[in-house]
Amino acid sequence: MKTIFRALTKLFGIWLWIGAILQSVSGESIPDIVAHAKPAIIEVIAFDAQNRPLKTGTGFFITADGVAVTNYHVIQGASSLTAMTNDGAFFAFESVLYAPKGVDLAILKFAAHDAHWLKLGRSDTAVEGQRVLVIGNPNGLQGTVSDGLIAAFREDRSLILNPNNGSNFAGIERFTRTG
Repeated sequence: MKTIFRALTKLFGIWLWIGAILQSVSGESIPDIVAHAKPAIIEVIAFDAQNRPLKTGTGFFITADGVAVTNYHVIQGASSLTAMTNDGAFFAFESVLYAPKGVDLAILKFAAHDAHWLKLGRSDTAVEGQRVLVIGNPNGLQGTVSDGLIAAFREDRSLILNPNNGSNFAGIERFTRTG
């Protein structure tokens, strides 16, 4: 499991999302990709000490038994967490498995069995101009889908995205920053 965590840290950034979605279903239409990936996408809900919602963010399952990936800033400062799929299924939080310092990444464990999950892709062959697809829950809007192009890479290999469909990839710019 530690090897997976190290690999995830190296894959930090938007490629966790895009690579996972596109790698396993490349060559399919956007509706096919969405149909395949959307059941694995979760909204991570962070609660304060009084059990009031503090913030939300997007994540996705990477194993059928409830291991999920999200951004560290989503869980930072939370007293408790829960996960909810687009069809309304809730998953109880069990633990933080990995959250490396200096990286906006958190690997979480939720109580689940037979959860839909996504296979992680590779980002080392990504190129500028490549088409990307993002499925998420920006600002609590569950299951949004946006597409665009990789406009550029920063020195640290994080992305600058250029949306095709007029969307602003709500929340994605923050996600791709590393600082």
